[in-house]
Amino acid sequence: MEDLLQELDVYRRQILEGVSAEELDRKQKELGVVFPEGMKAFYSRLANDEDVMNSYYKLYPLSDVRIEYDALVFGENHQGVNKLGITLKHLNSPYQSMSFYDFETKKWYSNGFMFPESFFFNVSCWQLINSMKSVAKLSIPYKELQKMMCDRLSYFTDNPKYLHSSRIVSVHGEKVLGSYFMEDEELYVGTRFGDDVLNDLEEELNVDLDWL
Repeated sequence: MEDLLQELDVYRRQILEGVSAEELDRKQKELGVVFPEGMKAFYSRLANDEDVMNSYYKLYPLSDVRIEYDALVFGENHQGVNKLGITLKHLNSPYQSMSFYDFETKKWYSNGFMFPESFFFNVSCWQLINSMKSVAKLSIPYKELQKMMCDRLSYFTDNPKYLHSSRIVSVHGEKVLGSYFMEDEELYVGTRFGDDVLNDLEEELNVDLDWL
């Protein structure tokens, strides 16, 4: 996962170091849990990038990660509607699936990410897109998206953990970052390098983008 996170550097406004291994160790000892490897990789590289931490989801700084509602809680959904975390039951299971906490029912529910790696990587891409000035979307079935993958736009990896166990699938191209939402069948693409980049993408892929 570290290599995938490093690939995101080209889409970031500024490269800031994350937290140290020593800080992660102290926090795990404080809470009495072991963080998933994907979570540790994320905090090690991106914990101090405000675009990644706060653009859509609110992901907590390491100091605010806590045990709450019988779960390891590390953030909130858009506008603070739900808590984001891994229940302590799942934290000690092979899949460590991600969940959200509903305040009305006082229960945890799956948020569509089977593995911490897929959550932290794909959400990082989505957060970065939400921090970009030039963003557009395209309604397209997943089978059609797969046919569209080419030199201009491609998956970051063919690892099923990131493609088939996640409600968001990330794609990229030169100067372009994309997030595909499986349930909505919508692809969002963004760039920091001006509208011309998305205009060229639209022409090369022969699609009509909806500008946001």
